[in-house]
Amino acid sequence: MVIAWSGMRRLVGALAALALASMIWASSLPAGAVFVDGRIEFIGVRASDLRLRDVDSTDKLKMRGGFTLGAGSDGINPTTESVVIRLSTGGMQFYPDPAGDINPLTGFDVLGRAPNRKWALSESERTRTGIEKLEISEKGTIFLVDRRTSIPTQNYQTVAVEFLIGDDRLIGDALLVEAPSGSGRWRLAR
Repeated sequence: MVIAWSGMRRLVGALAALALASMIWASSLPAGAVFVDGRIEFIGVRASDLRLRDVDSTDKLKMRGGFTLGAGSDGINPTTESVVIRLSTGGMQFYPDPAGDINPLTGFDVLGRAPNRKWALSESERTRTGIEKLEISEKGTIFLVDRRTSIPTQNYQTVAVEFLIGDDRLIGDALLVEAPSGSGRWRLAR
């Protein structure tokens, strides 16, 4: 019994040291960063407007939001880096439709000059994807409108938003409400 207790104390001590080292390492990550699958990823998408199957317009999907890059980011440039959009609920991607996924997006036009650049999805990419408008600004805003997509009828109470721009991963959750109840029309909860 004494030998088993001594071994157990060493194991508990080693686990405590490992936990402390992990906490110290995690606290050294740049602000707004998380460590996922062996790499540092930057977070911070905040939706200021998100509508799915909206009755007040012809938009099937409309999203406006802001983002913050982490301190370790080298910036974004959609003209030289691919862009991937994913919206999911309940762990299942619904936009773009996984059966006809349009990702990655690779054609953007530059509007303006640094540090006030804006990148707009090119005419050829809009034609290929059906996206009416996608603009990403250097100041940290995203605007997406897709009137032709098919959004299935389901519960969208919590929508996970993910944008990959080159090696920067922007993620966030948006809480939506169905209005009126049972209509299949969802808007950002206010």
